[in-house]
Amino acid sequence: MRESLNSFINEQLNVEDLASLHPFCGCESADSEEGCYGPVKASEVVRYFLMSPSDIGNASAEKLKIRPFNSTSLKRAFTTGLSVSRLAHATSEELEKTAAILFTFQVARSPSLGGVLAVIDFPVESVRVCPKPHAPFCVLETPLDPLPDGQFERPSHADVVNSVANLSDESKKACREIIYNQIKVQGTQTSCEDVTDCNLQQYLPLATRHGQI
Repeated sequence: MRESLNSFINEQLNVEDLASLHPFCGCESADSEEGCYGPVKASEVVRYFLMSPSDIGNASAEKLKIRPFNSTSLKRAFTTGLSVSRLAHATSEELEKTAAILFTFQVARSPSLGGVLAVIDFPVESVRVCPKPHAPFCVLETPLDPLPDGQFERPSHADVVNSVANLSDESKKACREIIYNQIKVQGTQTSCEDVTDCNLQQYLPLATRHGQI
């Protein structure tokens, strides 16, 4: 499975390919890369960065005020993977590095409204557990940005992915809604201004920092 995860990280496999190769994969069974923290444990909490405009559709000043998190954000778990950070291991520097990358990407899409709005911190168990007959998600160790010494610049990176291939659109939607509701109940949303474990205010959309909101 480690070989498959490395292919996934290098974009040689997508979520559907991974689910086909490893249906209902044992998320904690893959070997860990040297210098990393080991497979993601069920007891861990992970962080998802809520972005504008990706997570809130066509952004506007009014939408940025509300900063909603909705189930459409989880669609990436069926395609490219939903990127998260493992809070038990991520340093403030790594969290800010991830935010900076997301900020740059979103600003390229929308110079004024692109940025990071908030974070959603949720337990791994909230996505790995799903009532039958729905398919749960997996949370997989996917360290990013290898360094010359064999370490990683973002070793605490992980991906939330769908665990079963060839689901119907109806099944995907139902699973997404269930997982979303579990994240909402078990997780916590915090605005960038109120995050205390790193400095995310610098990655807010420019509109919010120029007194427009």
